[in-house]
Amino acid sequence: MSERMRGYHFVREDRTLGDGQKLRVGKVYRLPPGEKPVLRKHGYHASADVLDALSYAPGPILCRVELRGAIVHGSNKAVATECKVLSARDVTRELYEFALWCAERALKGERKAGRELDPRSWAALKVRRAWLDGRATDAELKEAYRAARFAAVSARDSPARFAAVAAAHATGSSAASSVAAWVRSAAYWAARSVSVPAERRAQSRKLQRLVAADMDRAGRTADPSQESHSCQPGQVPSDVEGSHRSLRRPRTGCVGRADP
Repeated sequence: MSERMRGYHFVREDRTLGDGQKLRVGKVYRLPPGEKPVLRKHGYHASADVLDALSYAPGPILCRVELRGAIVHGSNKAVATECKVLSARDVTRELYEFALWCAERALKGERKAGRELDPRSWAALKVRRAWLDGRATDAELKEAYRAARFAAVSARDSPARFAAVAAAHATGSSAASSVAAWVRSAAYWAARSVSVPAERRAQSRKLQRLVAADMDRAGRTADPSQESHSCQPGQVPSDVEGSHRSLRRPRTGCVGRADP
């Protein structure tokens, strides 16, 4: 039975799909005849919710797509035999802004609860915002991230540790190629700092307003950012997460015919 479903999908900064094909707005991608879609393994994937799509994003190019043909539905994504790309745009800056919003919201929540975090967490977010506006260098951002990491380590035994990790991850990259991974991690830990279901709903609404409000018009495109950034993303030290290793971050996925 042939179905149609509109959703969101992220692709890499170079606008290539998981099978190496180049992204083209207006093109219909199809599996070879006889091949069946398999969720997270084979076919063309999309999520109805842009926050769910971010959970699998390999890069900052957001696509509005229409799945067609045979469609298999999962809990937060679907896979199909055909996919038409309706529009695409680079949302690198919007993703950074979303990470800041998530982390700041988590820090404010801790403050409201009477748990004031290390000033280095707040300061790191200020540097990230300044970096976005061209008022801070990559070196300054890297140093702010380093300070936020140590602030997170210091908070590892505190109920506020999730907010501290969110602040560190919101500051963790100046490379567009890795922004999606850092942003979804910041959102994840920010949600852990409060009621997860309620906060994820709030995050979904915010991200929708930031990156997807104008993407229903087919054919709307924007050139990827040409900026080059030298700072390489790091990792929050393992001892930050020592007391909650069982928590899983949203997994990433490839785009195109294979999306594990």
